[in-house]
Amino acid sequence: MVAVAICAVLGVVMLSSLSGSFRLWERGMAGAAEVSAADAFDISFSRDFASSVAGRTFLGKADRCEMSTLRVSPKGETELVRVRYTVKKDGVLHEVWRGGGEPDPGARPDESDEFATRAFRDFAYAGTNAADAVWSPTWDDETPGFISLECAIGDPPIRRVYAR
Repeated sequence: MVAVAICAVLGVVMLSSLSGSFRLWERGMAGAAEVSAADAFDISFSRDFASSVAGRTFLGKADRCEMSTLRVSPKGETELVRVRYTVKKDGVLHEVWRGGGEPDPGARPDESDEFATRAFRDFAYAGTNAADAVWSPTWDDETPGFISLECAIGDPPIRRVYAR
């Protein structure tokens, strides 16, 4: 009888440890997926902003950034496209329209994907002179020199800054 009780107690302890290990593993996997999505966004946004075309319409809001940029097509040709990044509660929506001009209202994008990261909160914009940079939550002029994106990771939150 005592042996059965000891075995039962050991079984409960082992199951509890195993369950805790699985929860820890799931949390680690979710964190890795978040970092991967944030990195994928970072690569895409950095490429588009660095290749953005000066003199074309640039629209910046706290929750959305839209610009014309140059990309290499699958055929290896350079093409002008219009890109929009929209910060949402559960990720960043990335939309692309070919042709580079402002899309017609209601026009569906030619490409669309979503970076499933909740790490980012809002955009801010500044002019081309880093020494006198004054950050603004909106921008509707020439392409700005700098864009920052508040990152919800960390306390206090940090800002990622992208330079053109």
